[in-house]
Amino acid sequence: MDTSAIASLGGDARQLKELALSRHAAEAATKEVSTQFESLLLRQYLKDALKPVFGGGFLEETGGAHDMYRYFFTDAIAEGVARGGGFGLSDVLQQQIMQISENGNNKSTY
Repeated sequence: MDTSAIASLGGDARQLKELALSRHAAEAATKEVSTQFESLLLRQYLKDALKPVFGGGFLEETGGAHDMYRYFFTDAIAEGVARGGGFGLSDVLQQQIMQISENGNNKSTY
């Protein structure tokens, strides 16, 4: 649809374009935030789940370098799982955020 067709409908083409771009940016930001949140939860879960591997089992090392390696290892796994679809929490969270933002300030029951 060209700008003359949009203008004939009573809309400003520039405002509609800005609205579409801002909505796309909001969706991208929401997806990123929800993925990061899922990654954070996975990181917390994996921190405890990997204790047998790092603490006295498979790798019996201690110290600053070992702690840093454990952190980066856990972080990489959590980030990879979240980016690969994770547990689906990111999708649910993204849908909820978009639903709330579409409703604006309307009160809704949860």
